[in-house]
Amino acid sequence: MATPTKGKPDYKTSELAKIHIAKKELGMDDDTYRDMLMQIAKVSSAADLSATGRAKVLEYLKSKGFKGKKTYAKRPHSADNKAQILKIEALLADMKLPWEYLIARQQGKDDKTLSMLERLTGKKRLEWCTKADLSKVIAALAIHQKKLNEGK
Repeated sequence: MATPTKGKPDYKTSELAKIHIAKKELGMDDDTYRDMLMQIAKVSSAADLSATGRAKVLEYLKSKGFKGKKTYAKRPHSADNKAQILKIEALLADMKLPWEYLIARQQGKDDKTLSMLERLTGKKRLEWCTKADLSKVIAALAIHQKKLNEGK
């Protein structure tokens, strides 16, 4: 197995994993899968794909409906507001919501797309928020949590 060149990441493993996940997600049987590999990249096994071949195969699989795994934002790093960030994280976790809930854009009344964070603070990133801004976010999440708990 060839080792990647220093400074250049080796994407082969993750790309091959995506190809196999797409095969499963799209419900392709082995014969159909191998036919697709042969048509697109002239190989019978994904292990034989070049970087260009992997890109072509992934592009084809996406055109057939493969979306892949959605990634979520991680907890923001803000040492000054760590206690408030942890409180926000606890509220989101209690409601089983990802960090994306705060920063994902949603359709507004005036057809502008704004995230919850932008509506509350006018800022696009949690890291840019002041203690007062984070207090607004905590209050809004607490109200949302209360509404959810009343609905149970």
